Amino acid sequence: WLAGGFGSLHRVNGDEVALKISTGVSSSLNALARQGDRVIAVGDGGIVLEIDSQDDVIRRHEQSGLFLYGVASSGTQSVAVGWSGTALVFSDNDLIEEDTGTTQILEAVWFDGADAVAVGRTGSVFLRQETP
Repeated sequence: WLAGGFGSLHRVNGDEVALKISTGVSSSLNALARQGDRVIAVGDGGIVLEIDSQDDVIRRHEQSGLFLYGVASSGTQSVAVGWSGTALVFSDNDLIEEDTGTTQILEAVWFDGADAVAVGRTGSVFLRQETP
């Protein structure tokens, strides 16, 4: 999978030519993560797209003025991070905005289904832990 400016999204299988997937968005797509047989793409405008195994694109979220730079998935859940300390946790039809306690720009995230680690533009590291 390849993503980029103006909502561009491409899938490459083996030696095939890249297949362009129509996303219906003009925002830049900044990060991708595999979620089971689906792919999650996030980007500018708070865009969260879910692409299924038939290359159908579902727009899960959009928020003007929000920029998402990182996404990670585990099982049926994903975490997206971005502008002003934003962290969005979503699974199935649920979307929860988590309070990270910071306004720093978060650029990357790692997630194992319970715990998440996000890193900020200034080198800060933030940890989210599930309590048993």
